[in-house]
Amino acid sequence: MKEAIFLFLTLGILTTSCTKEEYITPEDPYQRKISSFKVVNTPEVLEATVSETDKQIVLVLPYYLGLTAVELDIKALDGYTLIDNPHNDLIEDVTEYLLNKKEPLIYTFKNDKGELFNYSLKMKAYQPDISVNELYNEGDPMKEYPRTAKVDWGDGPQVYENSIWFRSGDIIKRVNGTEVTKVFFIDAQGNEFELKNISTSRTGIYAYFPENMALGEYHIRVENYSKSVALERPVRLIKMYGEV
Repeated sequence: MKEAIFLFLTLGILTTSCTKEEYITPEDPYQRKISSFKVVNTPEVLEATVSETDKQIVLVLPYYLGLTAVELDIKALDGYTLIDNPHNDLIEDVTEYLLNKKEPLIYTFKNDKGELFNYSLKMKAYQPDISVNELYNEGDPMKEYPRTAKVDWGDGPQVYENSIWFRSGDIIKRVNGTEVTKVFFIDAQGNEFELKNISTSRTGIYAYFPENMALGEYHIRVENYSKSVALERPVRLIKMYGEV
């Protein structure tokens, strides 16, 4: 009888021991992992908010600063490490993310157990809507513009640049000498051609055509920092007089 009791107790101890060794306490999914996520190349430090529920970092950028690149200072809490990545320190092409033209950046943290936790970065600017006027009235003939091309008016071939002007309102003009406006011509196949030498003023936008764009009809999209406007009425690009 004593032997049976001893055997029963021994088996119970062994079973309990195995169970304790195999069980690993999972980490609380809502445990904070980020101490701070800051932008440091601004007059005042900007700090993002972190949601542990959906693992998202939300960074609000003052639109009037027109930031096209942000320098970051990210600190993890004790027990966590930020996995190295170039965008940990610097994010370029900020407007591409504000306009959702690029996928959100991902920041990965690792705990002492080697578990990885991914956070997506959402940047916002809360910029007021902009306005860009149509280039001609509804019902009028389609407006035509001569393209930039090489011409010869008797003095030998030379490139002559042509431009287009848009009346606009509420746009952010150049910031620290840099324009934050882009103009795109979009052909029937969806190919986009970015115009160059953008210049903004209180009343409008000047943009120059790249050399030898294909002739034909184009739709137009104007981007200004975090806002984008697609014009409804297309225009036609035509040959320039004297093209060679």
